[in-house]
Amino acid sequence: MIRGAWTAFALIAAAIIAWRFEPVVDLAWFLPAAETNQEQVLLERLGQGQGSQLIFVSLEIEPDADAYAVSNQVRDQLESSGLFRRVTNGAPEMNVSSVPPVIWNNRYLLADVELDEAALRVALTDRLADLALVADADIIKFFAADPVLATVDVFESIAPARGANLEWLASDGSSAILIVETHAAAFELAEQEVAVNFINSLSLPAIAGISLHGMGVYSVELQNSIKREVRIRSVAATIAVAIIFLVAYRRPIALLAGGLPLFLGALGGLASIALVFGKVHGITLAFGFTLLGVAIDYPLHVLSHVRGKAQDIEVGSLWGTIRVGVFSTVAAFLAIAAGGSTGLAQLGMFSAVGILVTYLATRTLLPQLLNISPTVIAAKVEIIPRVSQSVWVIVLLLCGAAVFSNSAPQWSNDLSSASPVPLARLLEDQKIRQRFGAPDIRTLVVVRGSDQQTVLRDTEQLTEVLKEMQSEDYLAGYQSVVSLVPSVASQERRRSHIIAAGDISERLSAVASAVGFRGAAFAAFSARLLQTGQGEVLVTPADYAATELESVVNSSLYFEGDQWVSLVTLFGLNDPAATAAMLAMRFPQASFVDLKNASNSLMQRYRVRVVEMLLIALLIITVYLLMAVGVNARTLWVLGTLIASQSFTIIVTAFIAGQLTLFNLIAVVLTAGLVLDYALFFSRPEATRSAGANTFHAASICAISTFAAFAILSTSAIPVLQSIGTTVAIGIGSGYLLAVVGSSQARQSSGN
Repeated sequence: MIRGAWTAFALIAAAIIAWRFEPVVDLAWFLPAAETNQEQVLLERLGQGQGSQLIFVSLEIEPDADAYAVSNQVRDQLESSGLFRRVTNGAPEMNVSSVPPVIWNNRYLLADVELDEAALRVALTDRLADLALVADADIIKFFAADPVLATVDVFESIAPARGANLEWLASDGSSAILIVETHAAAFELAEQEVAVNFINSLSLPAIAGISLHGMGVYSVELQNSIKREVRIRSVAATIAVAIIFLVAYRRPIALLAGGLPLFLGALGGLASIALVFGKVHGITLAFGFTLLGVAIDYPLHVLSHVRGKAQDIEVGSLWGTIRVGVFSTVAAFLAIAAGGSTGLAQLGMFSAVGILVTYLATRTLLPQLLNISPTVIAAKVEIIPRVSQSVWVIVLLLCGAAVFSNSAPQWSNDLSSASPVPLARLLEDQKIRQRFGAPDIRTLVVVRGSDQQTVLRDTEQLTEVLKEMQSEDYLAGYQSVVSLVPSVASQERRRSHIIAAGDISERLSAVASAVGFRGAAFAAFSARLLQTGQGEVLVTPADYAATELESVVNSSLYFEGDQWVSLVTLFGLNDPAATAAMLAMRFPQASFVDLKNASNSLMQRYRVRVVEMLLIALLIITVYLLMAVGVNARTLWVLGTLIASQSFTIIVTAFIAGQLTLFNLIAVVLTAGLVLDYALFFSRPEATRSAGANTFHAASICAISTFAAFAILSTSAIPVLQSIGTTVAIGIGSGYLLAVVGSSQARQSSGN
């Protein structure tokens, strides 16, 4: 009956996983809901801002090859693939074909132009000077159609930070850079993986190596790393635990009997989050195998106690102590689940459900497999272990001294500390973005409104203020969506200005002849002005769909909740605080946002929330422990050992890592249930001396196997998992040693 029920459970769980499981690696899942305007902008734009779809392709060129020719060959292959919206391998040429049609056809609705005789004379004189330096046919055609360079004004307004002399080719010809923009968003991993794999598969004899940077690249790398880590670490941890099982129990059946509850627990945990959330974060998936190191304690205690003759009595007396440990561990993980983010909710639910299922399987299924009674049998207590309060007190005092001696742990509020992408990769990305003037947004100005046109008009007023502040050296530049999508009022004003100027063909011809051009040289210019004046269609955001500027428009103007939002990016701020103060005085309708400060405040509040939940969990655990064990020296010792171990773990981890992150905190919580388990068992009354030996054997094997699992995790290439593994390994080692020394010291004192 019981075996049939567990078989059905496993089949149902597997069916749920097959039906609902979908992996994701979005960092935003591990962030809480926004409470401020700055935090809201941060979360809205995380992974979706300008530049998120860019991939920087760095080519290493063979010594005898022509870097320029190789770069062009790669560009042609990438363009012909159809996977990319735009491919650039040098400064864009000034020609009609390189300008998106929506800008070229509407250039005089997007930029202000002066059409009086004096302004035309200045413009044509400048073009004549330009042609003295460059006499390319495409340039001549471009100047003939747009002598006032309205198109150039539009492009400069949306890329104010781009340098004029970018190093696309190394001076010695050893490398070349290309920038590509994918059609898929950075978080669309399947499409990003196809694009990344295509670039990496490029095969030209002159290419010695290819390296890629960009959000989509890192997401694909992270997804592959997680898959690899889950496979490698799970296999390594399973082999390590299997070896420990075989050495400790010398029976293959012990390995099967002990592993089955863990397998059922993992199935239950994964099925629960797949059913509730649908999508499962990669970190949760990778973290899942650490359940092996937590829940393995339950079958281990049973296996160690079936070695004696009075198996039923010894095993029956275990369940009460195990139940206290299960309750405490589940309470800690439920506190994590209540931490305020989807990612932590998944971690907490997975672990809590997995531990409960493992316990229930151990309690009901394992006794059947081992042919022992699951019933609790009362036993006369012969040995009551004594405990020494001095050990944990000394450790706690030493930790307190470390805190007050300027060695207090420092918490990191940097959002990048929560990123599973290695820091070196993030620094490389930042460096190459700065080199090529790609968006690296930190400071923004936000305009919100109930309708799109109101927001666009307010943004236009804001840009006038920013233009003044730029002239006063508050900032080096800004980028606004109204350069591409002006308000209806502005477009109609420009059209009215063109209509008022009338047919300028004769005036333009006279000025052209006077300057030195043929009289009809700029017929295309006057024709476009005439079409613009007679037209009725205005530019809208939809006109940029499927163009290289679609991501720029969508990331700068969007509808969120019940409001339209316009984001204006600021560049080169000399004093962000002074800029914010001046902007608040001159244009209070807008909000200045420093995304670095927003992320710091978000992470700080996040940590406080998690700590609050954990303190509540600790209170619940303490109350339950007092109810289950009673108010006595044993309870004090158990709690003291737990607190001392956790304090020591925090101090040592902070010393090793330099700063503590949210994931270190989660790892410390993970150790709490395990250390509590060791303390409870080392201090529990035993029925016989052999039972006491079995308890020591069980707790020791638990600690060794858990330490091995998390020590393997500490070697992970994923920073988050490495951090968790290191912290838990330290916590397990210190907690076990404190429990052993504290209980054995008391026994020695009693014996003497």
